[in-house]
Amino acid sequence: MKYNTNITYKEEILFLANNFTLFTTDMLLALVKFNNKSEPKDRRDYARILSTAAANKLISKTDKFRRIDFKENNSIPRMCWTKYGN
Repeated sequence: MKYNTNITYKEEILFLANNFTLFTTDMLLALVKFNNKSEPKDRRDYARILSTAAANKLISKTDKFRRIDFKENNSIPRMCWTKYGN
């Protein structure tokens, strides 16, 4: 199976991977908003974007979850991601 190599928000994902030990989709959302980039129509797309980045070996999933204190997401635990190879 050939993976999509056109990764949306690649610069933001690499920034998070290089500067944080663990990061979540909510951190990517905050960075995209900070950079005034267009957001996906569905917020669930952030997980799909990170999964594509993982398939291209930029990042990898962890077995850790973190609660984020955004009022928008009701403090639901989010999967943590890390830089590939850590």
